[in-house]
Amino acid sequence: MGETKEAMMDKTCKIYNEFLELIERYPTDKEIVEKRKAQLDKYMQEFVNEISELIAKGDSTQLY
Repeated sequence: MGETKEAMMDKTCKIYNEFLELIERYPTDKEIVEKRKAQLDKYMQEFVNEISELIAKGDSTQLY
């Protein structure tokens, strides 16, 4: 809480990359890997959208 927008985006990017590393660490067939990456992208986009709405509302009590 109380972090700058840049710091929050850096933290979000770090979390995304950690999940991406996990997907790549436990390989399976290419189709499943792509589905996992697509699902991660979907979840992260939903998260970013939710955070953006909270920032726009000025409700920092709900951030991270």
